[in-house]
Amino acid sequence: MDNFLNLDTDPLGHPLGYSLPLGRIIYFLAREERPAGVFFSVFYYDSSQLNWLPSRDTKGAFVPSMQATVVAQDLTIPVESYAFIYLSSRMGPQRPGSTSRPLPLYTYLVVHLHRETPPEIAAATGIVAPPVTPTP
Repeated sequence: MDNFLNLDTDPLGHPLGYSLPLGRIIYFLAREERPAGVFFSVFYYDSSQLNWLPSRDTKGAFVPSMQATVVAQDLTIPVESYAFIYLSSRMGPQRPGSTSRPLPLYTYLVVHLHRETPPEIAAATGIVAPPVTPTP
């Protein structure tokens, strides 16, 4: 999660009547290990671009205008490999006076999946620490 908040009011403090999530949330949910790799779900939400427009209903109030990117996808990725998850695309800016065509720009989430070895557990010694008694 990165700089995430819920907006309930416009910039002048007027209530929106709903909660608007703003920011970026990314989380992964590992489901199971399969012969082809690890099967997991990825959830991505990004609404970092926000503009305020004058409200048509309430004088002096504003309404939010934003375009969110939402991706929910299930994947199986082999361990020790990379995956490029497509999120969005847009046309790049056109330079004034340029005769070239605008280029498409893509946004990907790059995931590197690798196995963590669990820490070794010390062999049992049979020695048990005495219980701690709280002091009054």
